[in-house]
Amino acid sequence: MKRSEVPVEQTWDMSTVFAGLDEWEASFADLSEKKDQV
Repeated sequence: MKRSEVPVEQTWDMSTVFAGLDEWEASFADLSEKKDQV
């Protein structure tokens, strides 16, 4: 099943953690770069 097919009520509400999609994507990119350091 694709994420776009999952009902919203069955997904995580990331709005309590990130102000928007751009902020989430920036954090994800930053963590992706650092994954080998952990």
